[in-house]
Amino acid sequence: MVQRMLDVEAALTWAQFDCGRIEHQQATALAEACRVDNFDVPALLNEARRSGSLVVPLVAQLTHIVAARDPLAAKHVHANSTSQDIIDTAMVLATRDALSLIERDLSTLIHALLLLARTHAAQPMLSRTLMQPAAVQPFGLKVLNWLQPLQRSRAALVARAQPALVLQFGGPAGAFGWANAQERELVQALGHRLGLPVPDGAWHTQRDEWVRLGCELAILCGACGKLARDWSLMSQAEVGELHWGGLPGAGASSAMPHKRNPVAALMGVAAATRAPLRAGGMLLGMVQEHERALGAWHVELAEWGDLVLSAAGSLAALSSAAQGLYIDVERMRQHIESQNGLIFSQPVTELLSQVLGRPLAKQLMAHACEACRLRHRHLREVLLETLSDVADWPPQLNDALSRIFDVEALATSMAKCIEPAIETLWMASSATLLTEETE
Repeated sequence: MVQRMLDVEAALTWAQFDCGRIEHQQATALAEACRVDNFDVPALLNEARRSGSLVVPLVAQLTHIVAARDPLAAKHVHANSTSQDIIDTAMVLATRDALSLIERDLSTLIHALLLLARTHAAQPMLSRTLMQPAAVQPFGLKVLNWLQPLQRSRAALVARAQPALVLQFGGPAGAFGWANAQERELVQALGHRLGLPVPDGAWHTQRDEWVRLGCELAILCGACGKLARDWSLMSQAEVGELHWGGLPGAGASSAMPHKRNPVAALMGVAAATRAPLRAGGMLLGMVQEHERALGAWHVELAEWGDLVLSAAGSLAALSSAAQGLYIDVERMRQHIESQNGLIFSQPVTELLSQVLGRPLAKQLMAHACEACRLRHRHLREVLLETLSDVADWPPQLNDALSRIFDVEALATSMAKCIEPAIETLWMASSATLLTEETE
């Protein structure tokens, strides 16, 4: 951040040169001083406690360093700007860098999940609701439900970054650039030097676009947290549907050598848990006084860095882990078989209701399900025995009843329905990766 602040000061120097306000020699002397290695950063932090801003001691040190090289150049340090201009613009630059890393890892994560979805699209597995076995679904559908929020977050971040990652330069009271063409010329030159769009005016206390970007980062953390929570549950030894690859020693326990802890999932869940607090702090910080805030902006600054780090760290861990995931298809089948057909109770009830009416169908199903649990028998067998004594049940429907329990057919049919959505995401992901590789 200190270097990014110095980058803004250096760009401001060159913007003054572009506008004919400073000689090239002076601009060079000032810009060359804007390297963090020239500064005592711990001293800056200590002095910032007294001034309430890191920029105040930074400018003092910068002026001293420049004066030793070129006294005339020192007069142009921090020209026309205020502390918030430097810090906000530095935060924009740092966030722009961070978002490029987030986009890289998000792209990698999406691509790895798409490979899983295509490889195991029709693999039958248990769906679970309220932590209990619910029904059969293809694994491709589970992966698709991880993918879609990530893809939406990816698009939303691009949309929200454009209006948020802009220059901040309003001068001492926020009105610089409005008084005359010369002021506006300097603002435009600074934006050009930094590669940042120039907004209609300063946004010292208008934080809406910036906070919207922050909220999207928090939502991304939440999407990663959902995926991470599922991974952690599926990788439990008692479940064993998903296993972690990666480097030797990853997830090792300090006390139990046999363990392989889901560290990537841990990081994803932790980030998702922290993100709402960070986003909430930024939303509270939007209540700011007049043209410069007292405390609210500082709350936002404290929350912003932590939120970006949480999002980036979560994605870095999950994208790396996703490339080494192993799906245990046999374990998935075992879990389905262990339910003895009970997970088909809903479609079976619908079939019985069409013939026998819903009250009798529900009564028969309740007794049949209880018999399955007590006697450890398959629901299909119990139902065929029970229905043989029901006068209104046509025996010719026994085949239709049996077909409901065809696990592979059900998963394959569902997989065909989700394949277009998976292929659409695959094409979008491949196109983006190709563009990145070309660049």
